[in-house]
Amino acid sequence: MPTSLQSRNNADHSAPVKPRSGLLYWAECAIDDLHRVRSRFDADPVHDLRVAIRRCRSMAQGLRGIDPTPGWKQFRGLAKPLFSSLGELRDTQVLEGWLSSLAPQTDPLRAVLSAEFAHREAERKRDARRVINSFNAKRWWKLSKELDQRARRLTTGSKVFQLLALERWMEAHQLHETAMRTHRDADLHQLRIAIKRFRYTVENFLPEHHRRWSQDLKYVQDLLGEVHDLDLLLAEVTQTDPAAAAASELTARIHSERMKRVSEYEHKMTGSLEMWGAWRDGLPIGRELSLTVTAKLRHWSRTLAPDPAHSQRVAKASIKLWRELRRELGWPFDGRATVLLRAAAFLHDVGEDKGKKRRQSYRAKIVGKLSVPVGWSEAEMRIVQLVSRYCSGPMPSSADVEFAALPWPVQRHIARLAGVLRLADALETGETTFRNLRARKVNGVVLLFVDEFDVLSNHALEVAAARQLFEASEDVAILLRKAPTVSENVLGAVAAAG
Repeated sequence: MPTSLQSRNNADHSAPVKPRSGLLYWAECAIDDLHRVRSRFDADPVHDLRVAIRRCRSMAQGLRGIDPTPGWKQFRGLAKPLFSSLGELRDTQVLEGWLSSLAPQTDPLRAVLSAEFAHREAERKRDARRVINSFNAKRWWKLSKELDQRARRLTTGSKVFQLLALERWMEAHQLHETAMRTHRDADLHQLRIAIKRFRYTVENFLPEHHRRWSQDLKYVQDLLGEVHDLDLLLAEVTQTDPAAAAASELTARIHSERMKRVSEYEHKMTGSLEMWGAWRDGLPIGRELSLTVTAKLRHWSRTLAPDPAHSQRVAKASIKLWRELRRELGWPFDGRATVLLRAAAFLHDVGEDKGKKRRQSYRAKIVGKLSVPVGWSEAEMRIVQLVSRYCSGPMPSSADVEFAALPWPVQRHIARLAGVLRLADALETGETTFRNLRARKVNGVVLLFVDEFDVLSNHALEVAAARQLFEASEDVAILLRKAPTVSENVLGAVAAAG
């Protein structure tokens, strides 16, 4: 268990400042705050504990899409009952504060609501104490250390984290557009949650971005937080006695305070210098976005593939083989094809350690959980999933209902990509460099020259079986030969010159 931390609100500024970021930091803060809440359920300790847990759960949710280990889901679920229980207590404490500031002491409705809130707070403190006592802090700490080590495989500021922030930005921006159309409390509440997730991603994984954006992110989050608090208070007042004159007056004051904050948010986020555009401009776009997607898929597969280095080499060999065959066979240029082929190559080894019977179903299940990358279409993601399926095992056929339902041009595209990937995977042995890989079409036959290739080896038999998919889909034969060395090329040129 960690040693107790100093209160975040009363830190010793003479001591070295510990970075306020990262899963382990906030997990440790949560345990420290848990001890504070056990002794007194005051508003500040309760708030601090919920913030620490929320940050941990938000990071775990985002990292789960990068690293599909089951630990992230276990970690999030471990604190969910505690987080929910404290949320109900926190809402009651916040409502008491707003009521005191908006309703005068002479307001009869204030006395009624204050009594109700006091009774509710006492009940929720008892519930929270019971949940706290059952919380497995040792398991929480053990998981946080294990998962923090996994998170640290990626450096802060990396392309993968930039893509995660962009995904969070897109989610929040879409909710922003909805909330600005409706101004409904539920939509504004969902927007607030999404902005929190975006903020926590930037805060913990993109330190340079956080230095630029932290004040604005906290400002808009706090604005929307106050809107949510006022919406909760408004619901309480309406349920208590909506016909009373005091209720009408208090309702009007709540509406007024709420509209001030909504207008302030709109001014900040939809004006000529609106923040959404500034945040988006600081995240990947164009070719940089394509590279970040590739980086995410590479890291995702690395956590599951038994031999990540092999997957990297197969990806490189696949792209080189594709370009050689495209030139010789006259395929039209398709920039997206290499992107999809590379992605499928990263995923092709997932499940290889599960055995022949399980690997296909396991790969389909795991790869099927991948979300559609930013900038991709669902159709492109489906192509990658199918190509990774057909890179080994049975070849695509009409017996596969999913494949058979696709249009013929898409079927051929998948078969072509899978044929190249299957051949590249068979060729890659860890010893072949592919520096001299060349394809030449001669009399309707494709001659493929590969480094260190022995046509009489067992490896040659494996490659012969792997080339069948490509030959069947393209109706062309492939013959493999050892690529000539530089000296052999020179001697050949001299002999030809005679």
